[in-house]
Amino acid sequence: MYRADVVVKAPVSVVRKLAVDPFIVAGVSGHISIIGIKDKEKNEYVLGDELAKPENEFAVVYLLRTSMSERNYKPVLGIFKGPEISIEGIKYYGYTNDHKLEFEIGILPRSLGENLTRIFFTVKVKYNDSLLDKLLGRTDADFAKHVVDDHFITYAKHYFNFNVENGNSLPKFLVFSYSGNIKLILKKVNEIVSQLDLGVIKIDVGKVKCSVIVKEKEIKEAVCKSSEGEEIDFNQLSNLNVEGKLEVYRINIGELVENLVHF
Repeated sequence: MYRADVVVKAPVSVVRKLAVDPFIVAGVSGHISIIGIKDKEKNEYVLGDELAKPENEFAVVYLLRTSMSERNYKPVLGIFKGPEISIEGIKYYGYTNDHKLEFEIGILPRSLGENLTRIFFTVKVKYNDSLLDKLLGRTDADFAKHVVDDHFITYAKHYFNFNVENGNSLPKFLVFSYSGNIKLILKKVNEIVSQLDLGVIKIDVGKVKCSVIVKEKEIKEAVCKSSEGEEIDFNQLSNLNVEGKLEVYRINIGELVENLVHF
């Protein structure tokens, strides 16, 4: 078994949401490609419209390195299961179809405050014959360390991106962006407001930046400021003839409550 941890700038609720997504975990692992999802009714692995009642079990292709000196990989069919959620964390399990390779991935997020989370990773790998020497040229502990350090922690340090602006701890998720003339941007704003229960709309037109708070499909507040700090009336934006950018962020109430109590 190999253990390691890393700290990320994000609420624990956001980290947990990613950790319980098997497609994200499989992708970040670097060695698991999902090719089918087990259907409870059909009792077989399918995709797309054929899937009626998905289970947390997947047909996968494992990519195993065949040489340490060259980047050659061998695809091996197998099964991947999870997430399994308990007070001990989030766990995934997997094995090749011939059961020569078995493993377990553990992810345990712990809150360090409203916008900091420490993520503990554990990986256990078990080889039942000489598959390790033939395919990987390393020990099971080395391979577990590789998955944690070179994949999970590398992703957390360099690619995990959660934006917290000015101490604002609201978990915001970018759902739409658009670039164009300010008049078209304002038209998009009207369309978006009617579909947004709770969120923030950011408008950037060069020297003027706006933040628009939307609640229950209505604009509750709109604050615009120039680059010199002067407040600008939001309704005056339509008088401009400039290009700009629009970004729409959704806020999920359930995740907000979970974040506030550091569940």
